[in-house]
Amino acid sequence: MRIVWLRGNNVRLLTIALLLGSLVFPGKPAQAAESEVRDLIRQRVSESGEHHMLVAYGLPLSATRAIGMFYHRRSFHPAWTADKASRKQISGLLKEIAACEAEGLTPAVYHVGKLTEEFNLWKSGADFPVARQADFDLLLTQAYLLFASHRLSGIVNPETYDPEWFSNRRESDTADYLESALQQSRVRASLQALKPASPDYSALEKALAYYRGLAEAGGWPAVSGGPTLEKGAEGARVSALLRRLRATGDYPPQSTLEDAEDAKPYFDTEMEAAVRRFQSRHGLEVDGKVGSRTLRTLNEPLQDRIERIEVNLERWRWLPEDLGNPHIRVNAANFQLQVIEDNKPVLDMRVIVGMPYRRTPVFSSRITYLVVNPYWYVTRNIAVQDKLPLIQKDPDYLEDNGFQVLSGEGANARILDADDIDWQSLSEDNFPYLLRQEAGPNNALGRVKFMFPNRYNVYLHDTPARELFSRQRRTLSSGCIRLEKPLQLADYLLGRDPKWRQADIRGLIESGQQKTLNLTEPVTVHLQYWTAWADAQGIVHFREDIYNRDSSVVSALRHKPVH
Repeated sequence: MRIVWLRGNNVRLLTIALLLGSLVFPGKPAQAAESEVRDLIRQRVSESGEHHMLVAYGLPLSATRAIGMFYHRRSFHPAWTADKASRKQISGLLKEIAACEAEGLTPAVYHVGKLTEEFNLWKSGADFPVARQADFDLLLTQAYLLFASHRLSGIVNPETYDPEWFSNRRESDTADYLESALQQSRVRASLQALKPASPDYSALEKALAYYRGLAEAGGWPAVSGGPTLEKGAEGARVSALLRRLRATGDYPPQSTLEDAEDAKPYFDTEMEAAVRRFQSRHGLEVDGKVGSRTLRTLNEPLQDRIERIEVNLERWRWLPEDLGNPHIRVNAANFQLQVIEDNKPVLDMRVIVGMPYRRTPVFSSRITYLVVNPYWYVTRNIAVQDKLPLIQKDPDYLEDNGFQVLSGEGANARILDADDIDWQSLSEDNFPYLLRQEAGPNNALGRVKFMFPNRYNVYLHDTPARELFSRQRRTLSSGCIRLEKPLQLADYLLGRDPKWRQADIRGLIESGQQKTLNLTEPVTVHLQYWTAWADAQGIVHFREDIYNRDSSVVSALRHKPVH
């Protein structure tokens, strides 16, 4: 070793250099510190698995598979703490997570409080040991990956709660997505890009903020039970009704709260109009009277409304990125079909959906063809549960309603003489036949059906029972969707092909002959289930949970996600 003695100015220069070095490189050199953090992250990730949880700050981490993939791909180098340039990216991540409550998500799930605390300490230049730096890096990575996953495809996998719900959720390699976001220094923007782009999602966010605001302001008063309230009624119940309707904007607001308190408790024309608005928003019979069902809906707890909005925001996160333009949207909870083009409804009609014990499923597909004057091939469960008892009771039922009995399937099917069959000997476990209803005025499918491949054997179709559309609650089918305006839908779909004219379609129907019409451009159809939404005017609508599908989602959202 050589020792060089410095004198005079040289000593002063060395002293300044050493002081500067101590400011820039406190403790161990930066490269050595990063190497130690990398080794610790490698150890933590490699040891996690079936018997060992991946932890940070003693907290068990979720999204462990994605975390492992992320660090493996970057050779376990820390992602967030290697340099000060990461501060802006960390700040953006924490700000985006902190704001997610507006869309029904919970910031605490992503440990935003702990991360903010550690971020402030890290920025301050305080001592940040290697183990703590590894914890910070791992927890930031988990927060991003878990939050990105929830925005991309929701917190809940609906198929684990409902066998009749098949979702085409958006998918992405979130580990690769994060790496790209870090390299491009656009962490916050990358998360914002994962929000559902539909204006319906944004409208529901505003509805959630509005109803949470109502809760913070004390909610709404209950309207006590009693006789039906209608025009001409007065008293304390009418006063409570006035305040209840004013809380949700159904009754025109006064300039001050005192005006509302001093308002004359009289059920006048203006209040009747307000009740009608409320009934319309909630799918009730619009008669302007507060009977038992309207009263029950008025008194539904505010927290239930908030949860219903949160559930439906979650359902939007289950949908694919591209809904199709145009696309057909069926909301079973609202008994409604809409054709959406350029984010606007261009065709709207009432529908009939499945009974509670034969619920209409939820899925997306594409309408590829129409069948004019279709046969109805009765599904086995309908044949044995519904039709067989009617046949056994009335020997003429099949002939009177245009049914044929078939043996075999497809090209090998043979028409049998129904009189040769001992119907009384048949049962649900012993029914070897196929029932087919001929085209005609009594055919259950009406004049046209709209076909799209799906595992549930569900389709859209006409119906001869036109009177059923006047009912408020239309859970009357065996799962398929009956249409109020089937010919208008046929006109729209076929009208996109220049070779078809409305007169041609009507002529085919009037001929009585069965014909399959293929669409040159298939149209996406989404059978969905929304119990809350906001329309183009910002008016918030709620519907009864006819299939009891909301409660399981509420329960799942209340538990800490683990995927």
